[in-house]
This record gives sequence, structure tokens and C-alpha cells, in this order.
Amino acid sequence: MSGCTESGNPTTGTDGTETEGGTEAAVNDATTRKGDFDYPEGLSEESVSDVERLNEQVLDSVESTSFTFDYEIEPAGENSYEASETARYDPESEEGLTRVKASTDEKSVNYATYQSGSKVYMVEGLGRRVEYSTYDLSSPENRFDRRTALDTAREDLDSIDSLTYAVDGVEVRAGRTVAVLTITGAIEADDSWVSDPSGELYVSEAAWPVEFHFEWTSSEGSFEADGEFSDIGNTTVEKPDWVQKAKDS
Repeated sequence: MSGCTESGNPTTGTDGTETEGGTEAAVNDATTRKGDFDYPEGLSEESVSDVERLNEQVLDSVESTSFTFDYEIEPAGENSYEASETARYDPESEEGLTRVKASTDEKSVNYATYQSGSKVYMVEGLGRRVEYSTYDLSSPENRFDRRTALDTAREDLDSIDSLTYAVDGVEVRAGRTVAVLTITGAIEADDSWVSDPSGELYVSEAAWPVEFHFEWTSSEGSFEADGEFSDIGNTTVEKPDWVQKAKDS
């Protein structure tokens, strides 16, 4: 819930300020030993024994703890598709804020959504025009009209359990102790959507995918994607100024 930080190194403040155990800089300079890391379920020093269980914990975390999530995808080949997404979510206040920009050769998408309980307000750029709208998540026909902050995080993480990994030690990144998972391939399936995947996934003791970098090829081209979670357990969502315009639309 909001105000409860995810498991990690307890000596470091999220802003790098000094706490009882030292500073973020001191944590980054420390030598991390495998014995210092409490692997989440499905992981061990030797392997990822249950990727589905790991993914369940990841998705449970994003639903129960506030977070800020930044995600970018860009083409690694001739494909022109690229997108940039930012999501903030606080389950305690039932608020979420999402900003999405995406483009191809043919069209571009630029919108933001603000969620308060079941109500979602949207501002969308359409060329030189700006349109406002509102919808209610309790109406089934509106549920996937535009992604909420939680939808954004869940869908961008949806591929985690379709890949295979090797555990490549433990390190400290941005003041957090994380297990380094190296992507070794895709899980064999008739409907597999990727080929030749590679990259890294950095997982905290609380099964948060603190950072990840993926590269893959699909029927739509070759892509690279980067994601990062921050302000875990400390994110607050502010209502944008344009929400009233959406209410009046």
C-alpha cells in the first residue's frame, strides 16, 4: 500500500538521503554477496525454477503497491513503430495517471488518462485538436477503451513468463540489491510472439522488476524496450488541471 516500500536494502532512502544504515552512495559502493539476497519464490542462486510463479508475484506487486513506471520501445531495424509511456498508480487512493505517446509512419497517438476509482478521464491530441472524454470502468464496454496506469504496467510486463532466463549473480542498482536475470530464449509454444529474445531483467527481493532491457524480433520487426520502476511504495498521484475539462465534455 502507499507508504510501504518494497523489500530491498533497508539502509537507503528512496531519494538517496542518509538513513540509519548509511547513504545510497555507500550502498552502491558495497560489495554484494549472494548470501545477502533473499531470492523471491521461483528464483534461486542457480536458476529460475518457476517463471510463472515469479510473474504472479510481479503482477501482484503492481496491483497492491504504489509505483512510477517508465517504458520505452523503439525499432532496432526498419520498423518505424516507437512508443514512450509513463504510469503512476496508488492503490490506496485508487488513483492512476498515464501518459502515452506512440507513432508509426502512418499515424501517431498522444493521450493521457487520469483514474479516480472507477472514473477515468482522458485528454487526447488529434493533430492540432485536443479532445476530452470520460468513461466509467464499471461499464464493460469502456473497460479497455484506453489503458489505465495499472493496465499499462501489467501489459508491458506480460511477456515475462513467455521467456526463459539464467541467473547471473546479484548486484546493486540505484541503491537496490537485485538479482540479474539474463534472457536465454523464448518458451517454446505454437503461438510464441517473439524470436531471438535477449536482454536482462533485474529483480528485487520483493519480486519487483526494478529495471529491464529486452530485445526481440517478431512478425512486425525488431525492437528494443527499456523499463524501470521507481518510487515504489512512495508514489502519489496528483489530479491534472485538464480533468475538469474532461468532466465538462
